[in-house]
Amino acid sequence: MDDRLYWIWLQDVLSPGSYKADAILREFGTARNVYELPAKSLEHFKLTDAQLARFADKSLKGARSILNAALTDYGWVLTPEDALYPSILRAIQGIPLVLYGRGEFPDLDLLPSVAIVGTRAVTAYGRRATAMIAGGLSLGGTVIVSGGAWGVDTIAHLAALAADSKTIAVLGCGTDIVYPPQNGGLFKSITKKGAVVSEYPPGTPPLRHHFPQRNRLISGMCLGVCITEAPAKSGAIITANYAFEQGRDVFAVAGDMLTGRSAGTDILIRRGAQLITNAKDILQEYIIRFPDIIDIKATESVLSDSRFDIDNLLIDRSSSAGPITGSHDLKRKSGKPKCPDGVSENACCLFKLLDCKPRKLDELIDLSKLQASQVMTALTELELAGGICCTPERLYCLCK
Repeated sequence: MDDRLYWIWLQDVLSPGSYKADAILREFGTARNVYELPAKSLEHFKLTDAQLARFADKSLKGARSILNAALTDYGWVLTPEDALYPSILRAIQGIPLVLYGRGEFPDLDLLPSVAIVGTRAVTAYGRRATAMIAGGLSLGGTVIVSGGAWGVDTIAHLAALAADSKTIAVLGCGTDIVYPPQNGGLFKSITKKGAVVSEYPPGTPPLRHHFPQRNRLISGMCLGVCITEAPAKSGAIITANYAFEQGRDVFAVAGDMLTGRSAGTDILIRRGAQLITNAKDILQEYIIRFPDIIDIKATESVLSDSRFDIDNLLIDRSSSAGPITGSHDLKRKSGKPKCPDGVSENACCLFKLLDCKPRKLDELIDLSKLQASQVMTALTELELAGGICCTPERLYCLCK
């Protein structure tokens, strides 16, 4: 029997990211050992009735179906029993029981890895800073890890590819789901030089609560996390918080204090994140551990290397979606940003109703004539695509 089936079964029983899996595995060792136990043996782990019922169901039919789907089109599956499964991930809380992937997964036990994350609504300054940091790290021998999202993540991946270096995109959906749709060409390029990975099985949609959950993997795969630009409320800050909890290094780039787009990085610096001004500041932290891999001198050439010029970098020639600007603020013809490509009809409808003046949810429901649930789904879709922003007061507007 393929032992991967037991890990897929266990992940399905508990759901991805469950901390209960950590305690269960500490006591019983492997997913197969857990599978062979009667469900009553697990009652002391304070499982729900639904979880106990799933433990009692020993059918592996669903797991086999997931495995077969994951292995199509040269996909692969890693579990904690595999040699290529990163040792650095084994110690985090909510250990990923299964990693689904496409492409070539770098050996993170042998190569230094740094995550670069930030806002989807990235400014011109943030784009330039991200390109320089990611490009410098890549030239210096580092694997770049990010979330494949619009904005900072996109630029970080593109910079790594421009350097002909390895990069990993960690998704909040199945690896067969292209999200955001604008990055379909980017994901294809990543699989040629690195990997697209997820702990979610094939076919899993990009639900909002998946993204904070996957952020622990972005930080968990890396020695350190660099936030190049982020407001105070941002998924990048969630990643940084995981990094602090996991004992990873946290680096931050100071930004423009007037716009508020870097308020999150400023907060992190006050919390103890290391202020950096270039990739060299990060590489200095790891050169002792990787003296034969890290090349400090190579990273210094990033400023004069035309590959990392922002106008050259932000064109994904393999994407049918056209040029990637790296943010929501696409070139404007009529003074208003373009609605993100690939979103639903309801999302397009709401986008047309929004401008830079924040609107309440109730107001949008009245104006759109849609059901409240439809409006919430569409707003989430637009927010994840980088088309709109949500204020702390839960008001919605187009990102400036």
